[in-house]
Amino acid sequence: MIRLKDTKDSIELVIALGTLVLNFLLVYILLYDPLSQFLIDKNQPYNIPSSRTITAITFSLIASLILTSIILLVEIARKQKIFIYAPILSLAVLISICLISYFSLAYPSSTSEYVKNGYYYKMEIWWNTSDHKKTYKRWRSITLYDGHSKPDKLKYKLDSLSITTDN
Repeated sequence: MIRLKDTKDSIELVIALGTLVLNFLLVYILLYDPLSQFLIDKNQPYNIPSSRTITAITFSLIASLILTSIILLVEIARKQKIFIYAPILSLAVLISICLISYFSLAYPSSTSEYVKNGYYYKMEIWWNTSDHKKTYKRWRSITLYDGHSKPDKLKYKLDSLSITTDN
């Protein structure tokens, strides 16, 4: 017969080990900066600008995950109890990353850039999308391109848009 105490200890052990593995994976994922998807401007060509705020939040989350993992290990070793905030933080970060990836723009499948008639153009193409459509977007710089400015610093307007069905 299984005793209630043994079942509770087993569940706590599974939660603790699962939290530690999840925290390891979350730190790895956060190093790829998924939170920067908040910075994408949908009215401009696909570009993730750098932000010290997002970087600070990302590294704070990483530090919090590592700290709660250490506290979790210490609590289990000393008191045979689970540090409940560790799995709660892990789940909150996991849910946040999933929501961000679901609601954020996808990377274009192909991009190209060129200068024509004094303007800078960016072409973006998405294919193999879930709705089985190809989307073509051509962006043109608002001002004439001087040949020296960084293309990512220019402002663009949508010059043409085409959505076709994949065959």
